[in-house]
Amino acid sequence: QDATHITFGVVTAGVRYGKFKLEGSSFTGREPDENRFDFDNPRFNSYSYRLLFNPSANWALQASRGFIKSPEPREPDEDVNRTTASVQHSGNLGGKNRWISSTLVWGLNDAGAHHKENSILAETNLQLDKWADYGRYEWIQKSVGRSEERRVRKRVNIGSERTIKK
Repeated sequence: QDATHITFGVVTAGVRYGKFKLEGSSFTGREPDENRFDFDNPRFNSYSYRLLFNPSANWALQASRGFIKSPEPREPDEDVNRTTASVQHSGNLGGKNRWISSTLVWGLNDAGAHHKENSILAETNLQLDKWADYGRYEWIQKSVGRSEERRVRKRVNIGSERTIKK
């Protein structure tokens, strides 16, 4: 969804009950500066929580909310509320190296009345022995500055690959 995974300073705790897991995190909301050879001071001014459900070995579902304090240096007064949901499925197709795995992800960055950005990702990987086929579709909505204008970027990747062993 975005770059908060590269921040300095994260504390996460979780609890599992049966097929459910609940996690909570506190972290620095601001993305690090361009000088990646030093460490920014952790602020722990943002937080998130996530609920995961694994109904079987083949399925995983999650929903999360994050409250991010001032993630962008160019808009220091703008906080972002982030919501995500995803579904993953993986299944064996009858063989040692024959499987299919698919993911569907939705996300929303909400920074106020005129600054809401949605995104969708759908991806599938198919492994048939030495052949691997994959497809990925992305739909990303980005606001232009503080205006109501939004741009949508769509990207489709389709590929195939064969592993050759000597």
